[in-house]
Amino acid sequence: MIKWIYRAVVPEKIRKAINIPRVKKKTKILWLQFREFFKNNPESKLKYEKEIRFFEQRNQFQIFPYEFTLKYNPENVIVQKDINNGLHYVMHCGKRLYFPRKMPREEIQKKYNNLMIEQDAESPHRYLTEAFGIDKGMILADVGCAEGMLSLEVIELTKKVYLFEYKKEWVDALNATFMQWKDKVTIVQKYVSDTRSNNTTTIDNFFKDSHDSLLIKMDVEGAESKVLSGGNETLKGKNVKVICCTYHKQNDAEEFQQLLNSKGYKTEFTDGYMFWKSDKSFKPPYFRKGLIRGWKV
Repeated sequence: MIKWIYRAVVPEKIRKAINIPRVKKKTKILWLQFREFFKNNPESKLKYEKEIRFFEQRNQFQIFPYEFTLKYNPENVIVQKDINNGLHYVMHCGKRLYFPRKMPREEIQKKYNNLMIEQDAESPHRYLTEAFGIDKGMILADVGCAEGMLSLEVIELTKKVYLFEYKKEWVDALNATFMQWKDKVTIVQKYVSDTRSNNTTTIDNFFKDSHDSLLIKMDVEGAESKVLSGGNETLKGKNVKVICCTYHKQNDAEEFQQLLNSKGYKTEFTDGYMFWKSDKSFKPPYFRKGLIRGWKV
């Protein structure tokens, strides 16, 4: 309650200013721990040599420890306004990608810039590749879709798209983005989990009567294990592909690979690593695999 009142009363700019000394202190401590660990673990230092060198050269941590990030600049992102609905958008792959009504222009620039970094060909967070894509006529379950950029990129290939996004601020933007394809797009304003309630659904319940080929993409801020658990039966299907984030929690990569392999999936991780210090249990060796892809063999 106190945190809620604080956020409601104190403007964001002031909150950030107040928080700067605390962030600097935490970063200084992390640097000491980071350097100490790799000093005492030469094998790990050799394994992550490229990523460590990138941090040391820039004297800062960032989620993606690679040179490809340097070619992106939020100031180069062109944000336009749709006079018909009052929403701002960015042109993406020749289509309008809309953002929430209350999101400031500068925040949209940063958001889209980060999305482009995430989906760069060299990124550990890239969902699709030429070798692993969505097959024509597939159903896409975009779990944790936010702005829906992935769905927008492949919309013409899909038979049907389900956008699972609970946060209300994204609904207007998603409706605007997919207006042209509203007959094949359904927005599901629920969390996807391992139980059903007024606010949640499961993959198994949602697709229990479906026999179409299905691609399930999961990016749900650490709740991926619950989504997988709630999709146990669906994952047994022969025509199912999976894309799942593995960086939110320390052991997700190993656990998700074991789970998918046990269900007959061939799996691969994206190249490279991510540095996700937002996790409260963040610990050595610090670097984590970004995504796992799975398909039936």
